[in-house]
Amino acid sequence: MPDAIVVTYHSEASIGACLDALLEGDLHVVVVDNAATADVVRQRFPKVELIANHENVGFSRAVNQGLARCKSDVVGPAAAVISSLGELSLLDGAPRSATAHAASFRS
Repeated sequence: MPDAIVVTYHSEASIGACLDALLEGDLHVVVVDNAATADVVRQRFPKVELIANHENVGFSRAVNQGLARCKSDVVGPAAAVISSLGELSLLDGAPRSATAHAASFRS
């Protein structure tokens, strides 16, 4: 089962739609919360693995925390979606270099 890493900070308004979409697939989802959204994730998404930081540790460190909890050799950050064809598709506004790096980190 592929892994998806979601790094969040003050995203209460959008985290639900993101996790709903990810959980429709056969993914192990790891959410790294940078001190703002953990309660929403904990209450609404018990199947998600949650790392709740007590401060904003930044994107790179949060991705590394998520990678440490991944179980698969196939990993994508929240900015990438793994399609049924196994292709990575970037979402609008995704930091392309971070997505490419994180997606290839485990391969």
